[in-house]
Amino acid sequence: MAHNIDNLLSEFKATDYAVRFSAQVTNILPFAESIPHAGSIEQAAMAISPQHASQLAGRARELAAGPGPQSVLNTATWLDRGDKGIALYSGVRTLFKMFRRSSDAMETDPQQMADAGLKAVGLSWMAWKLYPGSPAEKAQALWGSRAGNSLMGYYVAVDVALPFADNVMSQGGAFFQNVVNKAAVQNAGRLGAMGDSNQALLFLRTITGRLSELTASAAQYIQPITQKAASTLPRVAAGADAVAGVMATAADSLDVYRYMATHMVLEECLRQARAEMGV
Repeated sequence: MAHNIDNLLSEFKATDYAVRFSAQVTNILPFAESIPHAGSIEQAAMAISPQHASQLAGRARELAAGPGPQSVLNTATWLDRGDKGIALYSGVRTLFKMFRRSSDAMETDPQQMADAGLKAVGLSWMAWKLYPGSPAEKAQALWGSRAGNSLMGYYVAVDVALPFADNVMSQGGAFFQNVVNKAAVQNAGRLGAMGDSNQALLFLRTITGRLSELTASAAQYIQPITQKAASTLPRVAAGADAVAGVMATAADSLDVYRYMATHMVLEECLRQARAEMGV
């Protein structure tokens, strides 16, 4: 499926839940920061270099249509919207239960662990396809990218540290290193049509150390993340009940991965365009 980055950028408004909630989470984490919302390539290019904005935007648009960025956008859409029609679980599911005072709010389904592992593979694949160079150079580019770093920070906080808080608090980074990694290997085949799971797992090994550290750090901020979410997510859940008659999940109501991945592609394509143009 071809994705037009202009359409994707215009799809997300600054007031959207995906934009607001991702910013709430990443602003709390000391190792991440919110992504500057851009409604168009021109807007982002203008912030970089007003005198070269038109040329930068044009070249970035061309780069975003390439196979690497398109693979990123396809994978992010799949992670948000589900595998063959089956919605992927999220830590946001736990938050919904908490706000509804469900007695099993903190009891995670085994599928939630499977999908935490799958998302690790998917995000690794996205970074592998987007950034140039060797695995070490790709990792350096990922952690040096504001949007990439924020995307990974959101993942470890919401899809690992939140739903598995007790385990992470007791095991620290070893929980990601041992448990989530195992789930990633077991579920990598589900990446299937999105990409080469072997390459994704190879790169995941490259960044596992950092992801383990971030998971342990994110666990310290579960309470403020939950408090911030209290002002946003109940409205999402209520709206979903009225429309769909089922409990909302992140896959149904919050296209956070699609939003953040779009900005990760935008940031990298603008970086490449600047390097080519020397501005």
